[in-house]
Amino acid sequence: MKTQLTPQQAQLRLESLCARGEQCEADLREKLRRWGICSNETEKIIANLRKDNYFDPERYCRAYTREKFRFNRWGRVKIRLMLAQKRIPAEIIDTALEEEITPQAYTQTLLELLRGKARALTTAQQKQPLVALAAFAASRGFETDLAFTAARQALNNDADESETMDT
Repeated sequence: MKTQLTPQQAQLRLESLCARGEQCEADLREKLRRWGICSNETEKIIANLRKDNYFDPERYCRAYTREKFRFNRWGRVKIRLMLAQKRIPAEIIDTALEEEITPQAYTQTLLELLRGKARALTTAQQKQPLVALAAFAASRGFETDLAFTAARQALNNDADESETMDT
């Protein structure tokens, strides 16, 4: 049987959590709910954490965007959707996406993903490689028009590379 946390213990745990890494308000509220902290106490704890700058939506959004793009190789669409689910305001999301993801890095990441996927297409996917690559890019959160453009480029580059290897 779990012991019930007091509001003071819950706040200390959240302070420690926030000190270790960026957190968003929605996640903090969910933890408090799971710990059985009442809504009045939750509001007080969140207000204290905000006042002491333990969490900040802009800072969280920039860190989340940077991490998901660099390490998970997600596109803007998926990042935007996931941040919206965490109730981050759209203006903050748009600013973070603009500041943290350069157009060159975005295109380069997409091309690298698609070139790798092109080499690993299954026999069934090889019948329609453009569609398979564009669907893969869309599942990673890249815009559809950019996905098709990059898929064409990835397929053309792979064809050019295999021709130069044959000669």
